[in-house]
Amino acid sequence: MHAGLLLSVGIGPVLGGMLTEYTNDLLSTFYVSITTSIILFFLILFIIPESLSKKRQLDNHKRQLENDQHIFKKILNIFTPLSIFLSDDLHNNERVQTTEDNDKIPAINARKYSLLSTAGISLMFSIAIFSVSSILLLYVRYKFEWSLVEQGYLYTVICITRVFILMFLFPLVVKMFKERQRRKDDRIVQTQREDDNNVEDDILVQDEKQMNKELTFDLWVIRIGIFLEIVAFVLFGMATDGATFFTGIYTGAAGIIATPTLKSLQTNLVPPSQTGQLLGALSVLESISNTIGPLIVNTLYSILVIEKIPYLIWYGVSITYAIAFLFSFGIRAAKNKNKNVEMGDVVS
Repeated sequence: MHAGLLLSVGIGPVLGGMLTEYTNDLLSTFYVSITTSIILFFLILFIIPESLSKKRQLDNHKRQLENDQHIFKKILNIFTPLSIFLSDDLHNNERVQTTEDNDKIPAINARKYSLLSTAGISLMFSIAIFSVSSILLLYVRYKFEWSLVEQGYLYTVICITRVFILMFLFPLVVKMFKERQRRKDDRIVQTQREDDNNVEDDILVQDEKQMNKELTFDLWVIRIGIFLEIVAFVLFGMATDGATFFTGIYTGAAGIIATPTLKSLQTNLVPPSQTGQLLGALSVLESISNTIGPLIVNTLYSILVIEKIPYLIWYGVSITYAIAFLFSFGIRAAKNKNKNVEMGDVVS
């Protein structure tokens, strides 16, 4: 889904630029957008099937009417979902539970402020992404005098490169790493079984080690991705020609590996029953960053343009990613408190 979104974002600007050059009318792109939106509206209205039954639709409608009575209370409690980042319930669950409690324990047992640290990373990511999207085209037009079509090519290169990394390169690297790790773990388990009769404890210890290894792997992927983003924006600031700027584009494209890995890690740090609340909290953070990020960065960029030093804005964005990099060190695995457990209690 993420790759499909990037692909569409990459193709759109090029088509828009070509259409504008062909018609010599900037409004032509808006006419196409209106037409596309109308087609999409009727497609959803008449062709795409409803996923809910009539009974579920009526139940949801009734629930919505009841909730509308408390709309003002909801507006006042807009930040309530953020409480999940400070919830103690996430850290009081034992790793070993009965199968009935599987929905109430996280896949990865991390220390108390790990989820809060991931929230800090998400906030920095959102501020940087929304801010950059609002000034990138302004900068290349001001600095390199690129036309609308060339700006469209820029977005296409960014998105196509990221799609390639997300869909092909990154999954291949992850598969190779995990296959190698699995073979190594199998050899360790086999050796322990031959040397020790206490197979149950060996499996529990191995399960805990595997959890820590997966968390460590995710953390290093996130850190490498953030580091590549920092390097990319430093290159943007140093770029005096298009070639150097595109070097930063390719470097930053590789940094996309941090985003899906972070999302996956966040959902693994909460019980499945609280995934909805987590996604709601992340949406609140995204809305906050979407509001304040462009406002601050656009104001700063306009000042830097007046002072003839617009390139400094990229160093500011790199600092945002540097803060996210520091947040990543707040994510750590919790120590295993379950030393003596029965085989039937292990959560697979």
